[in-house]
Amino acid sequence: MIRFKMINLEKNSGLALKLDKEKLELVFGNDVLQVKPDVRTISQMREVLMDAKLEAQEELYYMYRGLHRTGDDDKIKKNKLRYDITIIRSGFLGNEFVKTHGHYHLSSYPELYEVLWGEALCLLQRPSKEEPKTIEDVILVKAKAKEKIVVLPHYGHIMINPSSEAPLVTSNWVSSQFNSDYSFYKKAKGAAYFIVNNDGEINFIKNDFFKEVPEVRTMRPKLPFEQLGISWERPIYELLEEPEKLDFLNLPEKYACLNCFREDKSLLSAVVE
Repeated sequence: MIRFKMINLEKNSGLALKLDKEKLELVFGNDVLQVKPDVRTISQMREVLMDAKLEAQEELYYMYRGLHRTGDDDKIKKNKLRYDITIIRSGFLGNEFVKTHGHYHLSSYPELYEVLWGEALCLLQRPSKEEPKTIEDVILVKAKAKEKIVVLPHYGHIMINPSSEAPLVTSNWVSSQFNSDYSFYKKAKGAAYFIVNNDGEINFIKNDFFKEVPEVRTMRPKLPFEQLGISWERPIYELLEEPEKLDFLNLPEKYACLNCFREDKSLLSAVVE
C-alpha cells in the first residue's frame, strides 16, 4: 500500500501549502512567506492537563503565526489583521484528546477559524465578569474541513483534535491588535471541562477549579454569516480581497456573531474515530 507523505492544503487554504505528514511541517510554495512555527510541548502543557504527570510525545502542536502570500503585507497591516495556521497532533494525553493550551482574548476580540484538514472540536467558555470562577456558558463546536468557527467576543477557547490517527490543521484570521491571555487557563489548570475518550465516545469531565459550570451546549457551525458574506467553499484567506468582510474582527460590537452556530445534540454521543 502506498502511503502519501504530503497532504496538499492549497484547495482548502487558498495558499500554495502542503503538510508533511511525517514531520508535521508545512511545505511552502514560492509565493508564500516562510514562517518558522512556535512549538507547544508536553512540558508547557502539563499545567492544563487532567493528568499532569503523564508521559507523551514531547511536541504537541505547531503555530505558524503571521503567515501570508508574499505581496499581501501592506493590505494585512492596513486592515490590522494576522493570519495563522496551527497543526495539532493526533492521539491522546492520558484519556484527553490532544488540545491547545487555551486562552482568552484581551479586549474581547473575536477570531475566525477554518478547518483545513481533519476534524476539530472547539471548546468555548464565557466567564462571569464579577466572578471568573463562575462560567456562564460553555459551547462545544464540531467542524470538519472547509467549515468555519467564530470564537465569540468575551469567550475563551481551546482547539481539540478528536482523531487518534489524523492531524488537525486549522487556519485563522484575528485582529493584530489583540493579545492572547493564557494566565487564567493556567491558574484553573485547564478549561471548564476536560474532553476525554471513554470507550470510543466523547465525554465531559468538569474541572473542579470552577465554582459554577453549566452543561455543555453542543453546536455545529452555521452558514451563511449573512452580515459577513462568508461561505463554506471560499477559503478565509481569500477574504483579504474584500477586507471589509473581516471588519468584525476589529469591530465586534457592529456584528451579531451569536447566530453563527446551530444546536446539534448528537455530538453528546459522538463516536471517536
